[in-house]
Amino acid sequence: MSAWISAASAVWSAVNQAGRAWAKRRPPVKLPARVISVGNLQAGGAGKTPLVLRIAREGVVRGERVAILMRGYGSAWEQAGGVLEPGRESHPGECGDEAALLHERIPDAWIGVGADRLRSWKSLIARAGDAPPTLVILDDGFQQWGIHRDVEILAVTSDRRDQRVFRERLSRSNLADLVVWTKGQARPTLGATQAPWVRVEFRPQIWKGSEGPERPPLLLVTGVGDPVAVSQSLRQAGWTVAEHQRLEDHARFEARQAALLIDRAKREGLSLAMTGKDWVKWRGVAPTISGSAAPWVFEPELEILEGREDWNRVIWGESS
Repeated sequence: MSAWISAASAVWSAVNQAGRAWAKRRPPVKLPARVISVGNLQAGGAGKTPLVLRIAREGVVRGERVAILMRGYGSAWEQAGGVLEPGRESHPGECGDEAALLHERIPDAWIGVGADRLRSWKSLIARAGDAPPTLVILDDGFQQWGIHRDVEILAVTSDRRDQRVFRERLSRSNLADLVVWTKGQARPTLGATQAPWVRVEFRPQIWKGSEGPERPPLLLVTGVGDPVAVSQSLRQAGWTVAEHQRLEDHARFEARQAALLIDRAKREGLSLAMTGKDWVKWRGVAPTISGSAAPWVFEPELEILEGREDWNRVIWGESS
């Protein structure tokens, strides 16, 4: 398996290297707003979405009008494009699960969805009218070369290239303005990057609770990039994960599948639990099932362990 992962990493890195070379033929477009890119080297599991959420929330508190540009993986808008306006109801099949989650957690933010981030920006601006965004966050922006960014944030984990597929060579970390170490025990070796490091930890917080005992044993259902990290974080927080149903990242729920999970939890005396990314899809299916109980919904809260001054300086321009 490690040989396959290493080979896939080499191919994907080569493709992105060629893409960067091609993109240099045309200068990136500078938007009339400050642009912060949040990306990673590996394929999933680095915690980009909680990083985007944290930056967007801090921006709103600081009085910024926040916009997020993201792909909307597997959604109808991934190719067609679309805009989630503040106050509009979101549908994951339309905009994607991550966009729907961010829309729930940051209702004041504009969210442009689509593989073509520049087209999403133009659509968003056309709707924003006289109050255009002052801060733009590029979700998964490290491999998006068409838009100029003022700050490049790179999320990294302790995973090696033989453990997880990487989309970029480690040497590309020298493009980062800030490196955020999100997971793992051993500090990653990135080579020549001179960017400051911030170390964070994701701790599960109850977003939506269920009925029943305060901390019942859980049947955890996940369709995320790093399901093991979700399970481990819940156990470290004192929860009992009795069973863990792992689905593919971005997996959608069907009514029959949801009914089977509800029945299984009841039969085994467990409470269903999931992440917010899964719940935004679950909510459209499970309420139609007779006798279904609301699940426990957990979302990771980002805690900065080291490097808060560098975080504020690079992202917000604050001097120490």
